[in-house]
Amino acid sequence: MALRQLMHLQHTGPIREFHLISEGHKLALSDVDAYLIFVSKHGIQKLTLDLADVEEYFELPYSVFTCSTLTHLKLSRFFFSRRLRRHIAFPEHVSLQLEHSEIVLSEDILTLPMLETLKFSFCSRVKLGDTAFPKLKILSIISSHSLTFHSFRTSKFKSVTHLFLDGDSLATLGWYHVPKSLDEPLNLQSLKIYDLQISVKPISCALCLLRNSPNLYELDIDEAVKVDETSTQSQTTELFSYVSNEQNHVDEALREIRTVRLGKFKGSRSEMYFIEVLLAHSPKLERMIVEQCKESSNMLADAARKC
Repeated sequence: MALRQLMHLQHTGPIREFHLISEGHKLALSDVDAYLIFVSKHGIQKLTLDLADVEEYFELPYSVFTCSTLTHLKLSRFFFSRRLRRHIAFPEHVSLQLEHSEIVLSEDILTLPMLETLKFSFCSRVKLGDTAFPKLKILSIISSHSLTFHSFRTSKFKSVTHLFLDGDSLATLGWYHVPKSLDEPLNLQSLKIYDLQISVKPISCALCLLRNSPNLYELDIDEAVKVDETSTQSQTTELFSYVSNEQNHVDEALREIRTVRLGKFKGSRSEMYFIEVLLAHSPKLERMIVEQCKESSNMLADAARKC
């Protein structure tokens, strides 16, 4: 039964979850508006919208922004902007995930007093202004290149304990420069980095986060990105020079680390040097977990069978 027909059933009971994922055929934006207005009047708590077939960014109707029951919101290909004329508050909202979206907001437009999880994936023009997140615990920034260290120099992310970044977003944090210290220390307990290129810029950005997080005890590197073989030696030499010149900062950054996990490990020279640095400068290290890359593991298994 089509969604439009479902609307005509005049459903009167609560609708706790609504997930609209359009991949096979194009939806009319007027229909999407109608669906959202309908569910927002029926106690919706979890809402997922992924409109892959819409050729332009879609702005949410005000019925969603004024829905007091909404706690979890996941959006793909949406646009938040200063054009929102009224102040919006999600008093019970605990999770917001944005993918392939744009968000340009300021404190006088959006308030999320209960937000605990905020995730950006492949988002552009991420500008949060002075928006505060007093209870935010989990922040994930994947391939979203507008957030810099300036965002962390304020108190908006002070409550974050778990931070997830990919290599590009990590390097973008230091787009202008990598500060020695932030205005206020961060409360991070764990840092997970995907696709980390072992070179000076992303490493210096990671060390800045670690150095300004006195409570951080867990470091998780999901994958050290494979670099071109002709540049591996020069990158390793450059990184060695940087670490040698910044030993005090490296020591300070790794002083509380107790657990390190290295995923998709391939055994490259840069990866091996990275392990040496971690072992040499982490006095409280208790556990190091190295998980071999599946592809490398298969290659070793094939070689063993041929012997």
